[in-house]
Amino acid sequence: ALTKQLVTLANNSLPEFAVITSMPGIGAQSAAELIGELGDIRRFDNANQLNAFVGIDINRYQSGKYLRQDHINKRGDPRARMLMYLIV
Repeated sequence: ALTKQLVTLANNSLPEFAVITSMPGIGAQSAAELIGELGDIRRFDNANQLNAFVGIDINRYQSGKYLRQDHINKRGDPRARMLMYLIV
């Protein structure tokens, strides 16, 4: 019931809902939950800021000739990161 209410509210009042649901593979429920987790997406100036907020930016370590394998940072919002993973 809460999911239906969330989708209805997002569909009726948020213009970005139509933009996100127009992307292939993103349904109404995923779009509504993503908007709920990210908030106003216009506050991010570029994709790197969004990646850092979600926690999927690359953590790189290098010392001399040693180069560790790159990993994602995981310092952001875990629920938003899970939603982004499921959507992708």
